[in-house]
Amino acid sequence: MTGGGGILPYEVMNAYERLVTALEDASCRANCGTIKCTEPLLARFRLEQGGLVIFDGCLHLIEWKARGSSAKKRVNILIHIQELIRRSDRVLLRSTVRVCYFNIEQTTATLLLSVHFDYGPEQDAHPVFHAQVSNQPIELPAKDAEGLEFQFAPAPSDPVCFNNARIPTADMTFPSVLLCLAADHLGQPFFSEFMEQIRDLQGKMPLAGFEKLKGSIASEPNHLRSSHWFAHMLKPLQETN
Repeated sequence: MTGGGGILPYEVMNAYERLVTALEDASCRANCGTIKCTEPLLARFRLEQGGLVIFDGCLHLIEWKARGSSAKKRVNILIHIQELIRRSDRVLLRSTVRVCYFNIEQTTATLLLSVHFDYGPEQDAHPVFHAQVSNQPIELPAKDAEGLEFQFAPAPSDPVCFNNARIPTADMTFPSVLLCLAADHLGQPFFSEFMEQIRDLQGKMPLAGFEKLKGSIASEPNHLRSSHWFAHMLKPLQETN
């Protein structure tokens, strides 16, 4: 319906901008690569009916070091973030973060890895937070591709990939994904400095609600096995016994 200011408190939306700015600064100082956004992330929020806010943004990590300890090999990374936020209390209802790694030769982009991280409403046999791997690249609208400087034609993905395997994960919403990318590509001390900024900024961003998972971990804190991520199913199972 609408986009721009006033959808959420400024400090909430600005935290998204500051998050990317902090990563951009760290990547520059680490000689890791550059970052392009489609447009200011503040403009990527829109208000929908029912008091729901949608955030939809893209990032292009250009010619990033393939690993933090070496600058010999470079990789391009596309990130697409989609979030659904309840405006009244700023609870994160859904999050999907798609991450695609590409090797680029001249005008052709070869997909190396495509993974997306999901969080959403509790569903039977779905881990609350999970990842799925696929062979499908992010499909960018022409305007976003131009803004991200990703004017490359993805090569056909021939290998078959089974994409229905869900891998339980930690909370891999937007700030968590960026933190993991920083760990893989920046190296020390730049990663540690970025992590300190993440700790401050993520407290200002919408938080996912996963009370049953937290309750499960609290009741059995001696392990973090995947059963915790299915804790939302415990009560229905007990009632059927």
